[in-house]
Amino acid sequence: MLVFSTLNEANETYNNLKNYIDDVYLFPEDDYIVKSAIASSSELLYMRLNLINSIFDGKKKIIIVHLNSYIKKLPNINKYNANKIKLKIGDKINRDEIVKKLIEIGYKKESMVYDTSEFSVRGFVIDVFPINEDNAIRIEFFDDEIEKIKYFDVNTQISIKETNVININSIKEDFGDNNTSIRDYLKDGLVIYNNYNQILNQEKLIKPQLTYLDLTSSVFKVADLSSSTDIHIDTINNKDSQIDIYAKSIDNFNSNKELFFEDIIKNKGILFTNNKNLMKDIQNNDIHIKIEKNTLNKGFVYKNNYYYSEFDLYPKNLNVNLTKNNKNNSAIMSIDNIKIGDYVVHKKSGIGIYMGIKTLEKNGLKKDYILIQYKGNDKLYMPVEDITRLYKYASKEGARPTINKLNSIEWTKTKLRIKERIKSITGELLNIYKQRSLSTIEPFNIDEESQINFESEFEYEETIDQLKSSEEIKNDLEKSKPMDRLLCGDVGYGKTEVIFRAMFKTIINNKQAAYLCPTTVLSHQQYSSAIERFKNYGVNIDLINRHFTNKQIQDKLKKLKEGKIDIVFGTHRLLSSDVIFKDLGLLVIDEEHRFGVEQKEKIKKMKSNVHVLSVSATPIPRSLQMSLVGLRDFSLIESAPKNRYPVQTYVIEHNDMLIREAILKEMERKGQTFIIYNNIKNMDNTYDKYKKLIPEAKICYAHGRMSKNEMQDIIYDFTNKKYDVLISTTIIENGIDIPNANTIIVIDSDRFGLSQLYQIRGRVGRSDRIAYSYLMYRKEKILNSLALKRLEAIKEFTELGSGYKISMRDLAIRGAGDILGKEQAGFIDSVGVDMFLDLIKEESLGITEEEVEKETVPIEVETHIGKEYTDEEEIIIDMHKKINLITNKQELIDSLNIIRDRFGYTNSKLELYAHEKYIEKMVTDLKIKITENDNLKISLKISKKTLSNLNIEKLFVGSTKISTKFNFLYKNESVFITLLKATLERNYLYYIEELLELINKLYNN
Repeated sequence: MLVFSTLNEANETYNNLKNYIDDVYLFPEDDYIVKSAIASSSELLYMRLNLINSIFDGKKKIIIVHLNSYIKKLPNINKYNANKIKLKIGDKINRDEIVKKLIEIGYKKESMVYDTSEFSVRGFVIDVFPINEDNAIRIEFFDDEIEKIKYFDVNTQISIKETNVININSIKEDFGDNNTSIRDYLKDGLVIYNNYNQILNQEKLIKPQLTYLDLTSSVFKVADLSSSTDIHIDTINNKDSQIDIYAKSIDNFNSNKELFFEDIIKNKGILFTNNKNLMKDIQNNDIHIKIEKNTLNKGFVYKNNYYYSEFDLYPKNLNVNLTKNNKNNSAIMSIDNIKIGDYVVHKKSGIGIYMGIKTLEKNGLKKDYILIQYKGNDKLYMPVEDITRLYKYASKEGARPTINKLNSIEWTKTKLRIKERIKSITGELLNIYKQRSLSTIEPFNIDEESQINFESEFEYEETIDQLKSSEEIKNDLEKSKPMDRLLCGDVGYGKTEVIFRAMFKTIINNKQAAYLCPTTVLSHQQYSSAIERFKNYGVNIDLINRHFTNKQIQDKLKKLKEGKIDIVFGTHRLLSSDVIFKDLGLLVIDEEHRFGVEQKEKIKKMKSNVHVLSVSATPIPRSLQMSLVGLRDFSLIESAPKNRYPVQTYVIEHNDMLIREAILKEMERKGQTFIIYNNIKNMDNTYDKYKKLIPEAKICYAHGRMSKNEMQDIIYDFTNKKYDVLISTTIIENGIDIPNANTIIVIDSDRFGLSQLYQIRGRVGRSDRIAYSYLMYRKEKILNSLALKRLEAIKEFTELGSGYKISMRDLAIRGAGDILGKEQAGFIDSVGVDMFLDLIKEESLGITEEEVEKETVPIEVETHIGKEYTDEEEIIIDMHKKINLITNKQELIDSLNIIRDRFGYTNSKLELYAHEKYIEKMVTDLKIKITENDNLKISLKISKKTLSNLNIEKLFVGSTKISTKFNFLYKNESVFITLLKATLERNYLYYIEELLELINKLYNN
C-alpha cells in the first residue's frame, strides 16, 4: 500500500501504474468539507467498494491511498460481508424480504434500472444493478421460488445470458460502529509512505475542518496507524537504508528526434515504444538502438541504466481505464416519463394536462384510456391505441403552453400556422440541397499511404463513432458532388481529429482547407492543435484574426492566393472580399448558428462549389436527425472517449470556506477554476469578495455586457493560464476546450435548469484528472416550488454519475434552435419540440395527416395492462407504446419477447392485444376493409386494386389450409371473405392474421 498526502498525487501514481499492471487499486475519499452535501457523485465510493470487494480474492495487489482515505474509519470486514445478499436458482425466499434487504444495504428503488445501485420490482421480477457486477441482474420468481437469474443490458433492458448464482454486495460503508482502518484489511501488507512529513503536515491542515464539521471521532491519527515495518521514501527519516529506490527522470526532447536518438546511443539505453512510424524511422536511418515493444509512460535512469519512453520525445496525456467502476457510460438516454400533472400534446385535440391511465369497460372488455384535461374542465378519454398521437410537451425552460378547450378552433389555427412555417423551413433546406446536388466537383482520390500513416499517428484509441464519422466524411470527399455534412458531438468527444483527417485528405489532393470559427479564442486554440498534429508532414498552416497587424494579414492573404498556405484558421475575417484562395477544397464551419445573418449569406455563397463540413458541439438527438432525413447529412459522435473520469458533483449549501479550499486545491495541482455567477449587476462586488477570500489566486471575470473583444481577450488570457480563476455568467462558449480547468463552482445553482447545469458541468473533466463540480444553493432562502423541484432534479442528476439520464429533450430544444435557426423558438413553444419535429418529418417525407376516419369496422380486444405486470404508470405507457408501434411480424415477436423477458411472462389477453395491432397494420397496408365484425362472423373486403395483384385461386386453396370456415363471395368487382366464428379452436383473430399474411405473400410475389 502506497500512502500519499493528497488525492491528486495518489491519482497520478494510479494513472501511471494502471498502464503496467491490472491489480492496482485507488482507494479515494472526498474532502471532509463536502460531507455536508445533500447529494454527491458516487464514483469515489464505488472505487472504494471495488477494492473492499476484491481485497480477499487471494491476488497480490497494489493499493494507493491518500491521507483522507488512509485515516478513514471503515466497517469491520466480517460485518461488511454479512451484509451481502447471496441468491441462487431454486432458493425459496419472499420477494418483499429481498426488497427490504436491498434498501438496507443502500440500493435505491426506481421504476427502471439504468445505473449501479438501482433496483426495480415488476410483478414476478426484480431487477438490480449490483456494485460488484458489470451488468444488471434480472431475478424471476415462480411464487416464492427463484426460477431464473439473468444478466441484462440496461440500454435495451433485454437479457444477455443466464447464471445460477448471484452475489449483491453492499453499497453502504457505514454500519454504525466503524472502527477499522484500510490498513487492517491488508494481509501481510507492506506500507510505503511517500513523503511522511508532507502527510503529517496535511493532517494538521485538515484538523480545523474535522473540528468544524464534528468529524474528529470518525478518523484515526496517522501516528496511530504507523508501524516499525513501514518504509518511508523521499524523506530523510528512511527507516531502512538498504532500500535504494532513487531514480532520475529523463528530460523531454520536444520532438527533436536527432537529439533523442543521440542521447539513447550515448547512454546505451533501451527505448520502449509501440509506435510503428518511430520504429520505421530508426530502421530507415540505420540507427542502432535496442527497442522493447512495450509502453513506458516516462523514461528514467536507475543505477546508471537508461530507460527511454517514446513520450520523452513527444508529450503525452495519460489515459486511465475506469471501466470497472464507471460501468454505464452510454450515450445520453431519452426517457419520456409522463407524470400526472405534465402538459401533453394530442395531435388532434391540442395541449392538455395528463391525469393518468383510467381503465373502463366497453362491450364487456377492459380497456385502458389516457385521461387528458383541457380548459373549462373538458376531459378526453384517449384510447391507448392512439398513444402514438400523444407527445409530452417540452419547450425551453419556463415556457408555459396555452391550454385551449377540447377540439377548439385555436388549436387548428396554431397547427396551420406552424405547418406553413415548416413548409418554408423545409422548402429552403430542400432548395439548397437541390442546388448542391446539381453542382459537380472533382472527386478526391481514395486514401493513400500518407493518409494511413497520418491517421496511425493519432495517440489515442479512436471511438467507434470517430471512425464511422471519419469514413462518412472521406466517402463524401471521394464523390463528384460537393459535401454538405454536419458533424455533431459534445466538446472533447474527438471531433477535431475527424476534421484534421478530412483536412489532410484535402491537402494531399492539392487543395486548400479553411477552418472558420465564431471566436478568436477558438480559432487560436484550433490553430495550435493543428500545428502540433501536422508537425511531421510539412503542412503550411496559418491563422488570420484581429490579433495580427494589417501588414501581417496582407502577407498572409498574398500567400493564401499563391497557394503557399495549405490550411488557414480564422474568424469571420476569412469571409471578407479580399480573402482569395488559390484552390479551396474544404470549408470547415464551427458553430455556424453563431454567425450573423450577413456572415451566413457569405458562407452560403462560398458553399456552392466546395466541400463543406459544419461542426456543432450541441448534441443532436436522434429525433432531430430523423426529422431532417434527406435534407442534411449527419455524422454523430455520441460516445465519450474511453477512460474519461466522470465529474465529481456535489449539491451543497453555499460555503465560502469550501470555495476557498476548492480553489486552493485546484491551484495546488496547477489547475484553474470556473465560478459561474449569473448576476452582472453584482459582478464587481463578487470579484472583490473573492480577491479578498483567496488573495493567493489571480482572478478575472467576464460577462455578456462587455464588448466582444474585451470578453474574448479575457478568455484568451485564461486559456493561456494567466489567471487561476474565471468568474463568469453562463456566456462562456461551449466550444472552448480548457483541459486545465477542472473545478467549477456554480453559485445559486437552484436558479439553473437541468440542461444548463449539464452544459456547465461539461466544461470540466476533459483531461486525465478528477474534475469537481460544486452546485451551491443558499439555505436561508425560502425556495419556491420550482426551485425545490430543480434541486431535487439536480440531486438525481448528481447520483447518475456518468450514465446521464437527463432527458434528451432539453438538448433537443437547443439542437432544433441551432440547426433550424433561433427564430423558430416561438413556433416550437406553441406545440412543443416533439410535435414540431414530427411535423417537419412529415413535411420532408411528404406525409399528410389522415384526419378522415378509416371506413372500417374496428376490431375490439382487451387493452388493459394489469397490476400483475407493474404498478408504475410510466412503464405501462411504455408497454402500450411498444405494442402500438408494431409494424411487422418480427416486431410483434420481438415486442412480446421483450415483455416476457422484462416481466417474467405474458398473458393471453396481452398477446391478443399485440397481435391485433399487427393485424391492423396489415389491413391498412393491403387496403383491405373490415365490413362486419360481430359475435357470429367477421368479413373482409378486398378491393379491385389489391385483387388485380392476387392469384385468387391460390388464395382460396391457401385459406382452406388455415380454416375450412372461410367463405368467399365475388360482388361488385371486389372479393368478400367471411370467417364464421362458431366452433373455432383459437381466437378468431389468429385465423385472420394467417389469412392476411397469405394475402401479403401472394400480393408481393
